[in-house]
Amino acid sequence: MVYWHLLIGSFGVINMVAASLQFATYLQGWLDGFIAAKFVEFIFVIALFFLYGLRLSSDRKRPSCHRRS
Repeated sequence: MVYWHLLIGSFGVINMVAASLQFATYLQGWLDGFIAAKFVEFIFVIALFFLYGLRLSSDRKRPSCHRRS
């Protein structure tokens, strides 16, 4: 995989933007009630979205990597 750093970089940028938006809403107090009520479920949903995005990114990149090998 020659351009793996581009895949990791784009995935990292997307996750940093999402984390920044989430942190901004937390600072404004919009997430206080949600976090206090469903903290474990909230962490589980974040982990699922992270794994889904990682899988989706790898599936998009994998066919082009096999053709070059």
